[in-house]
Amino acid sequence: MSKSMTAALCGITLACLAEPVHAQISASNTITTTLVSSGNTGCGQSTWSQSIPVGPLPSPAALPNYSWTQTPNSVGVTSNGFANTCGFFLPPDDFSYTGTVQVELTAPFLTTCDVQVVGNYSASGGYGSTTVSGAVQATLGGFFNPVPSVNQVTTLTIGPAPTTIVINHSNAAFAQFGFTQISMNLTVSWSVVDAASATSYGVGCQTGAPVQTATSVPQLGGAMQANITQVPGPNPIGFTSIGFSNTSANPGSLPFPLTAIGMTNCFLLQSAELTAPALASSASSLDFDIALPSDPIFLGVNLFTQAFCLAPGVNPLQVLTSNGMRWQLGT
Repeated sequence: MSKSMTAALCGITLACLAEPVHAQISASNTITTTLVSSGNTGCGQSTWSQSIPVGPLPSPAALPNYSWTQTPNSVGVTSNGFANTCGFFLPPDDFSYTGTVQVELTAPFLTTCDVQVVGNYSASGGYGSTTVSGAVQATLGGFFNPVPSVNQVTTLTIGPAPTTIVINHSNAAFAQFGFTQISMNLTVSWSVVDAASATSYGVGCQTGAPVQTATSVPQLGGAMQANITQVPGPNPIGFTSIGFSNTSANPGSLPFPLTAIGMTNCFLLQSAELTAPALASSASSLDFDIALPSDPIFLGVNLFTQAFCLAPGVNPLQVLTSNGMRWQLGT
């Protein structure tokens, strides 16, 4: 089979994967603790004589603008609170709001994305805090040494198994010193990483392993191309296995030992959903050339390849495996 035919076949196979995919990264936003208030929503006093000047308080304490904002690519929280207590000192009063939202990100394939946390905080006479936990860690506000702003980006690999992000938010004000004001906003957003890259990982066999080296960058509309050296000759024979994961496969977690099937001290490094021929390029090397679809839905998607090469007399199965290659599809 020619290289062009191999590339065409693999290109069609990979392109067909796009057909059932409607969204690359999907988010399931669940408010696990609803936005609620606690304490008093207005300032109180036991007698007018406890306020200065003497008389009813002119303004209540309130948190009028507290909300979650959800879009397909982000979730945010905004709150603003104030209290005008007319200068009285006792009894102290307070108000607060708390809430929690959980975001679960999933993708049909392992997909590299950036998660950005951006926010600002200010307060006088009170305090607030917003923490982001799970796959991303961030803190805004706080009681001691409050953090006034945050702007950070974390790179994550999102897959079929949910990646969880939890946002906990609270504001509290103590209407004891005449006037209290709190303002806070924070947004967590996610987007695919579209930079194409190829990275080697793992060792296929502990001795005599073929070496897989990328010779191209996996740009959409282009190809995944690699050279496999240290292949037993003089007529090297092998194929390329393509997986969607490098952590789990049907046999179990990866790397998976292959000694039991006759490949002594060799390991499966990818989940092996597809195969493509590798063609001889010298007496001791093979090449593969796998066409990639141009569909932008594959931006950030990770594929994993490993070569399997005929090696007479080396082990009972007479097959050796190469290192793995992680291909991040992009532009």
